[in-house]
Amino acid sequence: MKLDNESQITIEIRGILSSLSEILLKEGAADLVAEYWKVLKPYLERGFMEELIETVGCRFSYSWRLCDQYHEGRSVIIQLNKSV
Repeated sequence: MKLDNESQITIEIRGILSSLSEILLKEGAADLVAEYWKVLKPYLERGFMEELIETVGCRFSYSWRLCDQYHEGRSVIIQLNKSV
């Protein structure tokens, strides 16, 4: 996690894929991993974002992006923009 400035925080979570995703990738089913992520993302958002609101202590907007999802260096980047 890094504080970009007073109103922006960037969080990088490495190695985000489950064992199921790892198997699908190894078997050449990357398209299924993308579908899997569509289901997983809302689930993660609910729990993770509730905890972030408590930690950050104010309202914020956010964006997510998957990086290198088909390679060893895969991660999720979450960018928080604190509201004033």
